Amino acid sequence: MKQTSNDEHVESTTARFDQTDVDAIPALLLTADQELKVRAVSDLWLHRFDFRRSELIGTSLLSLVHPESRSHMGEMFRRASLGTQIVGTVCDLATRRGERIETQWTVRPQALDRKGVAQCFIAVVTELTTQREAEKQLWDIHIRHSLALRASGVGIWEWRVPEDKWLWDDQMYRLYGISAKHESRIPDIWINAVHPEDRKTATSSLEDALAARQKIETEYRVRWPDGAVRHLRGVVRVLRNEGGKAIRLIGTAWDVTSQREIQEALRNSNERLELVLEGTSAGVWDQPDLGRPEEFWSSRFFDLLGYNLGEIPANRQTFLSLVHPEDRPRYELAYNTRLKDDGRFAIDCRLLRKDGIYRWFSILAHSKQQQDKTTRVAGSIQDVHSRRIAEQALDESIQRYELVIRGSKAGIWEWRRHGDGSLYWSPGLYEILGADPSIVQPSVEDFLGLIHPDDLVHFRTTLMRHLMSDSDLDMEIRVRTSRGYRWVRCSGQASRDSRGRAVRLAGSLLDIHPEKTALEDVVRSNEELDQFAYIASHDLREPLRGILNYAEFLNEDYGEALEGEGKDYLNRIQILTKRLEGYLDALLYYSRLGRTEEQHEPVDGNQVLGEILEEYDHKIRERNVEIVAHPLPVCVGDHLRLRLILTNLIQNAIRYNDKPTPRVEIGCLDPESTPTFYVRDNGIGIEERQLELIFTVFRRLHPKDHKWGDGNGVGLSLVKKAVERGGGRVWVESTPGVGSTFYFRVCDGIARRHGIAA
Repeated sequence: MKQTSNDEHVESTTARFDQTDVDAIPALLLTADQELKVRAVSDLWLHRFDFRRSELIGTSLLSLVHPESRSHMGEMFRRASLGTQIVGTVCDLATRRGERIETQWTVRPQALDRKGVAQCFIAVVTELTTQREAEKQLWDIHIRHSLALRASGVGIWEWRVPEDKWLWDDQMYRLYGISAKHESRIPDIWINAVHPEDRKTATSSLEDALAARQKIETEYRVRWPDGAVRHLRGVVRVLRNEGGKAIRLIGTAWDVTSQREIQEALRNSNERLELVLEGTSAGVWDQPDLGRPEEFWSSRFFDLLGYNLGEIPANRQTFLSLVHPEDRPRYELAYNTRLKDDGRFAIDCRLLRKDGIYRWFSILAHSKQQQDKTTRVAGSIQDVHSRRIAEQALDESIQRYELVIRGSKAGIWEWRRHGDGSLYWSPGLYEILGADPSIVQPSVEDFLGLIHPDDLVHFRTTLMRHLMSDSDLDMEIRVRTSRGYRWVRCSGQASRDSRGRAVRLAGSLLDIHPEKTALEDVVRSNEELDQFAYIASHDLREPLRGILNYAEFLNEDYGEALEGEGKDYLNRIQILTKRLEGYLDALLYYSRLGRTEEQHEPVDGNQVLGEILEEYDHKIRERNVEIVAHPLPVCVGDHLRLRLILTNLIQNAIRYNDKPTPRVEIGCLDPESTPTFYVRDNGIGIEERQLELIFTVFRRLHPKDHKWGDGNGVGLSLVKKAVERGGGRVWVESTPGVGSTFYFRVCDGIARRHGIAA
């Protein structure tokens, strides 16, 4: 049952007294409101002073008092309005016939408000000749009042100060958990039962009551004999004599333990809620009355938006102004529709912070429904900007990944070695295998069954090596598809646990059958071409030698008989035959260059250059060539091919030079990394449009009858093929009339492939 406050009880009691009791009281009694207007008056009063009730109700109480007593009467009620009971004050009343009657007034203030100001008064007037009868009637009223208080569980006590006499009713003993027959003195019972931590507060309330002129309210704990602790709340009033000395203290007390327990539970619940909210870094908002614009925003709510507590108005209009314009329709739709449908919604939207930056927040709302009507809305906000940015980046990454997969036409697979051991195939992989996803369920055993028997050992070995040592998982195998066996490239990577065990593999399967078969055709075609070139050049050498020999025989035996054009024709036959033989030699070497095995060994560039310069020393002296040779590094490559490259480049530098003193410079750039050799001359140079043509086999830049047209057009093509055969690259920079510089790398790919620093 709800415990009413003392003020509510007194007011209720006073109201009942006005309505039902005044007529029944055989006393000169009336009640007045705060403005001293009469509210009720007893029949005895009407009879004694010869008034009708209608003449008194609503009239000023001062109009009933003899003019000489009105100021005294006003002071008496002023003191009573402050909560002080006025006893034994003498005033003269006037009857209807003008008689002056001496009376003694007892005024009790009633219905004190929270500030202790009386809202109404009960006045008992006693003719001095009938004082004893009036006191009896007043005591009856007190008894009825006490009974009403006891019915509500309120205990009443009294302390008659001059006599130091204490009185407790039965309810007071029950509030302290003891019998009314307890033999101890009431002050001892009281002080011993009060909780030690509250004794100072309890005793101070009595001292304050003795000193003050208004009621004192206090709350304290008492400990029952069985150890139970109860919370009591009490009100103390003091009665004073005309000299202002306290003569009686009257108090009430009632049990508020259940209220305290509820308050404590609520406080603990609020503390838990605050701790939970602090732990989740969420800001809380509450709209307790949808008819009012004001809302509650927690301090964390303001903090998340970059504001101090209360810096901006906490209402829905302010919140809507912070929502990003693009997100506002979604938010209002959720608030107005979804909140009514199921009483809750959760949505992510951007909110404008104080610093002018929009950040993503997750907004959660719940509503309270009564009779299908939303009466209250509350929720929280939480910063999820980092999560949203990460999700956006992930989405973009997935989109890029899907585009790459679609563009590469690769199939994706995933194998979880532990757990369920499941195998995943992407739609692209099913397409490569020509399998129906609704029929074929991927499994390791099924995939092994698709591998060509000749490639199965290679597949298992490569896979186990990767699982054990994290070596490359990249192989070309044949798998059985709906179109027969096809070449595929299988690549993947293992994910490992803390102990280094491969727990998951993922990779791709790419159909390379067209490229693989095309490459095999190219290799086979090149082999046939090399073989044809070798056979053709070898077989053509014999008839050419015969023609040259017979031409020499004719010249020796019949040269003197030939004259004019005959002699010239014979000489031309010899020249053309030797030239064709040179072409065949070059063609034979060119074909051999493609078929010979590349040697990978340390090659001393200085040694190779020394051999070349020694071999061509006579020609160098003859042309007065200036040779500038810089130190060359030791690199990994093929000795014969490096000599071939340098020989052809040096020969060209000497041959195509129109300067009185030809100059040839041989050196190397970046010898500590991948070396780049160069051969630089001060010759005739090459036009820019012809720079790419010079490496074409049998391609000459000048006609045969030109000053520079005596070459066969094979030298630079041999250089290009030799360089590229070794995994390198050759290029030229040239200025006509100034000279040319040929650059080449012969160890570029080889050095990296073998892990050897060139």
